[in-house]
Amino acid sequence: MRSILIFIFFISPLLGQTLDTVLKAKLQGIQVQEFLPPSVLRIDSFKTSQSNEWVVLTCFATLSDNSTTSGDILRFKIHGIKTDKAKRAQGVQGGTSFTGFMVTAPDADGYYTSKAILRKGTGEFYDTIPLIKAKLSGIGLKTFDAQTKALSGFQASGPDANGFVYLIGVYNSALGYYEPKPPSDKFQGEVRLIKDFFLYNISPNPVKNSAKIKFSVKEETDVKIEIYDINGRLIKEVLNKTFKPGIYQISWGLEDNNGEKVKEGIYFIKYRAKDKTFIRKFSVISE
Repeated sequence: MRSILIFIFFISPLLGQTLDTVLKAKLQGIQVQEFLPPSVLRIDSFKTSQSNEWVVLTCFATLSDNSTTSGDILRFKIHGIKTDKAKRAQGVQGGTSFTGFMVTAPDADGYYTSKAILRKGTGEFYDTIPLIKAKLSGIGLKTFDAQTKALSGFQASGPDANGFVYLIGVYNSALGYYEPKPPSDKFQGEVRLIKDFFLYNISPNPVKNSAKIKFSVKEETDVKIEIYDINGRLIKEVLNKTFKPGIYQISWGLEDNNGEKVKEGIYFIKYRAKDKTFIRKFSVISE
C-alpha cells in the first residue's frame, strides 16, 4: 500500500468556533487521539516523548478553572516524520496563544516543517515554533492561522470510507479579552474564555454510531436540546435540565424517543436556553 500523509486546513462557518484538520493519515504506524476536555481554556505547550517503539506528541492545557491537564494527540513509529516541543512565551504583556500553523519549504534534509504560530492577546503576530516535520511521499502541507482564536483542543475522527483518520484542531477562545486579577494570580493579563449561550456543531458529521454534542451556558438556567427530522417532527428530547455556567459535552447514541435507532438522513439539533436558540444541521449515515 502506498504511503499517504496529508496536512489540510479549513475554516468552519461556525460563529465563535473554528475547526481545522491538522492531520490526515493513511499509514500503519500513525495514531491520532482526541484531546478535548469540555472546559479547556487554551493549549499551553506540546512535548515529545518516547514510549517503547512509539514517539508520542502530548499537549498540555489550562482549564477554565485555572487548573491544568494534558493528553496525547499523536503517536507514530515510522521514519520520515518528527515532532518537537513548543511552549507559549512567558512574561509577554497581554499573554500569548497558539493560533495556528505555518508551513515552511523543505530543508537540506528534505523535511517540510509545520510551525505553531504564537500571537499576542491583541492578535499581533509574536513568533513561530517548529512542531512537526515530515518528508514522506504524498505529503501535502498548508498554512493555517485563526489569528483571533486560541487553540483549545484536538478532536480525532475516522477512519472514513477511504481509511483516512483525522486530527482536527479546535479553536474556542477569543483573543483580546482580559479579566483583571490580583498580582498573585499566575494567569494575570492572559486570555480568558468568554462564556456565552452557544451550541457548537455536532460531531462527527455525518454521524454513524454516536454523536458528540457540545454547548456552553453563560448563567445558571434550564437547557433543552432536541433532535428534529427534515420534516420538522420531534425525534428525540436529548436533554432538559438545569446547568450552571460552563462548557459541556454529552453523547447521543442516535436513538429516538422510542429507543429505536434513527434512520439515515438529514436532521437538525435545536438548543434553547434563556432567550437563545441555536439550530445545527447534520446527517446520519448507515453502518
